[in-house]
Amino acid sequence: MRKLTLLLAALSGSAFAVPAASLFPGEVGDSWTYQVTDPFGNASSETMSVIDDSGAYWRKWDDSIFGSQTWLAPYRDSVYQWQGHSEQVLRTDTGIGVGFHVAADAMCLGDATFTLVDDNASIDTPAGTFYGCRVYSVSSQCADAGLTGFALCPGIGLVEYSSGHIAGAVVAKLAHATIGNSVYPKPHGITVQVQANRSAYTSAAMKVRLELINNSTEVIDMTFQSAQKVDVVLKKNGQQVYSWGAHIRWMMFVNTVQIVPGQPLSYDVTLTAADWTGDLDGEYELEVFTVGDLQFSGSTTVSFDIP
Repeated sequence: MRKLTLLLAALSGSAFAVPAASLFPGEVGDSWTYQVTDPFGNASSETMSVIDDSGAYWRKWDDSIFGSQTWLAPYRDSVYQWQGHSEQVLRTDTGIGVGFHVAADAMCLGDATFTLVDDNASIDTPAGTFYGCRVYSVSSQCADAGLTGFALCPGIGLVEYSSGHIAGAVVAKLAHATIGNSVYPKPHGITVQVQANRSAYTSAAMKVRLELINNSTEVIDMTFQSAQKVDVVLKKNGQQVYSWGAHIRWMMFVNTVQIVPGQPLSYDVTLTAADWTGDLDGEYELEVFTVGDLQFSGSTTVSFDIP
C-alpha cells in the first residue's frame, strides 16, 4: 500500500492563499471576545460565538459582523449567509484594491462594498499578534453607523473591526478566544498559526506552515528528543486517518530550539499525493503541532478532490 508522503520544505517568502474556512473558522462552542473602545476612551466587551450547526458547513452565530442569530457557511473562497437562500457575503480570493458588493442581512450591509486593502497584515491585539491577515475596508450608505472595516487572520477569524460614530471610530480588538482546542492568548505568550497554500488539493503540492510567535519579552526554550520538530495529521469526522511523523525514521538526539520574542519561528511541510492510495476525497481537518516538551498546535480545513 502506498502512503501519503509529506516532506519538510525549505522556508520561502511566497505568499499563502487562505481559504474561507481558515479566515472564518467556527464550531459549536467556539467564542471570540473583543475589547471595544469608543471615541471617548470608554471600554466595553462584546462576544461572538457559534451556537448551532447544520451539515458540514453551516454554523449559527449568536452575533457576527454579518448580523445576529444568523447562519453562515465558509466554503472554498467565499462565506455565505442564509437569507431564505444562500447569499455570498464575502470573497477571500480578491486582490488588493478590488471591491466586492455585499448584500448581507445586517444593519448597513444590505448594499455595501468590501475592499481588500492588505493581504498580509500583522495585527496586534490583547489576544496576541497575528500574521498573514486580510484587512478590508467597508463603504455603505450609513453615514454615522455600521461596519467601516475589519481584519481576518488564518485559523483565528475576526481579530479586529471598526464601526462609525459621529465623534469618531469605535474599535474592537480580540481580547481572548476559544477555537476548537486552542485558547488565546496562548500560554507562554505564544501565538500559533497554521496556513495552507490551497483550500482544495488535487495533484499539485500543498504547502503547510506552522508558525509560532513569541509575544512575551523572554526567550522560550523547546526541547526535543529527536530530529522531529512537528507532526502533521489528517482527521476525518474527528478520527485521525494519517500521521506524517509515523512514516519517518527520526535520528534520536536531544536538542533545543529557542523562540525569540518578535521573531516568528516557522516550520514548512509539503504534502504530495504521489504515494497515496485509497479514497482521499472530501473535507479534512489538517492539524500541525510541535512534539517537544512544550506542545503548541493549530489546525485548518482542507478538501481533497484527486482525479
